[in-house]
Amino acid sequence: MNAEPMKRRLGNIRAQFRRHHVDAVLLTHPVNVTYVTGFSGDDSWALVARNRVYLLTDSRYTEQARQECFQTSIVERKDSMAEAAGRLLGRLKSVGTVAIEQTLSLGSYQALRKHAGVRLKATDGLVAEFRSIKDEGEIGAIKAAAAVAARALARAKACFTPGITESELAGILDLEFRKRGCTNGFETIVAFGANASRPHHQPTQR
Repeated sequence: MNAEPMKRRLGNIRAQFRRHHVDAVLLTHPVNVTYVTGFSGDDSWALVARNRVYLLTDSRYTEQARQECFQTSIVERKDSMAEAAGRLLGRLKSVGTVAIEQTLSLGSYQALRKHAGVRLKATDGLVAEFRSIKDEGEIGAIKAAAAVAARALARAKACFTPGITESELAGILDLEFRKRGCTNGFETIVAFGANASRPHHQPTQR
């Protein structure tokens, strides 16, 4: 991720703090975590404060996080995510009110309240509204992904012969994606015959 787009994203989010009467935002939705940090791994939360960004994760991902994240302090947790986030918030004296996402579970919310010592305020959509407006880099990435998908589909069509199964064709598509350096946003959907009416069909041996 280039520095300028990431700075712009963080600037846009921080500009909303006054409007929502918060000092920071705790992001728990994986897509939003990636959006503000560049981290592509799992099991992580991000805290965007006025002057710093923190990524909370465990020891499996700390090396990856240091390589991927933009100007982010990596916090390696030893226990639950909510407890680690709560203790971090408790140490930040400049943070009194924190925006949280509505995807946060009740259990995590209760643990945060117990450990953080700050006011938690549900403010859904604070990041999503900016994610919906694509910058030049994102538009370029979408175009590149579409080109890769078109080439992979052309290769798969060449293998589309009588007797091939849904799973086999899905595997060919996945291989073509990986050969071109791509990862799937979701499981590849291939559906034959009556299965084609199912928009989220999982490929079978049909």
